[in-house]
Amino acid sequence: MAQNKSLYLVWNKFQRRAQSLGIMLDLDVRYYHYKWEEKGKLFKAIAYMGKFSSSLWDMLRRRPAVVFLQLAPTPLLYAAAVYRLMTGNHYISDCHNTMIYDDHWIKWPLAKTLLRRSLVVIVHNSDVQKKAAALGLQSTIVRDPLPTMNIPSGISEVAGIQLGYDPYVIIPGSMAPDEPIAELFEAARAVPDVLFVMTWYAHKLPEVLRDKAPANLCFAGFLEEPEFNALYAAARAAIVLTTREGTQPSGASEAIALGIPLVVSDIATTRRLYGDAPIYVDNDAPSIAAGVERAVSEYNDIADRVKGLRDALKAEAKHQLQDIRAALERVS
Repeated sequence: MAQNKSLYLVWNKFQRRAQSLGIMLDLDVRYYHYKWEEKGKLFKAIAYMGKFSSSLWDMLRRRPAVVFLQLAPTPLLYAAAVYRLMTGNHYISDCHNTMIYDDHWIKWPLAKTLLRRSLVVIVHNSDVQKKAAALGLQSTIVRDPLPTMNIPSGISEVAGIQLGYDPYVIIPGSMAPDEPIAELFEAARAVPDVLFVMTWYAHKLPEVLRDKAPANLCFAGFLEEPEFNALYAAARAAIVLTTREGTQPSGASEAIALGIPLVVSDIATTRRLYGDAPIYVDNDAPSIAAGVERAVSEYNDIADRVKGLRDALKAEAKHQLQDIRAALERVS
């Protein structure tokens, strides 16, 4: 591997967008995560100190001309700024919605100043771009590229589910604040003949929801990539919900890549992103339940629409990455 190959730094255990961009742009994706950091805020703060040191060391050891950052969190931006100060090399800020939309990360000291010093600021869609412009940030749109998902042939069972035999819908959620989990639980209860599989942990549910999970909801926990891909590919539909405008749900890209029916929240952003390919639902239990029933009963027709969208998005991704490749060539 070349010493100056661009790094993509992610302070998380895995991120599909980073993985896909890494393949498309020939980046070395590095994940920084400790199992113990999820125990509380103090542990998270200690983890950030370790991640800062490890990230800076990897940058200085490898000396890439450009470092990609998945933001938030803002402390990763600080590490890249120190690297730039020491070497004169550049960083590209790939800003998830939480970096721009939420009041938390963008208000950290020097956050906006350091973002402006990025070689490129990347955002996910036009809604976030407008918000970034209001903050004085010039940005380039790169929506989530469709991932390359290798489906292993040797996996026949995941989390007790017989793949290809047990019909189910998948919920690739992470209990983020913008996910209508209570409404989703109620919807699952209203469709008892459908098995819902969530890639999350039952014991990490908010206390108010722990006793409200319906009997037809299975928690698969965090899965390694081969098991996750196999589970996703065999699903009858994917449910990807958000209450927040400007959000491009990452789980939707995986469903589109696999060509399976997609059930998404009906917000202006998803309408612009996905056209008429998915099933749109309101973030209430009756609408979600009806959408799931339709996805299962009209599987073939909806899957065909999703596959048509997949072809269009592949062409769009090549166009959107032209600016990023040009920026990399300028400094290489």
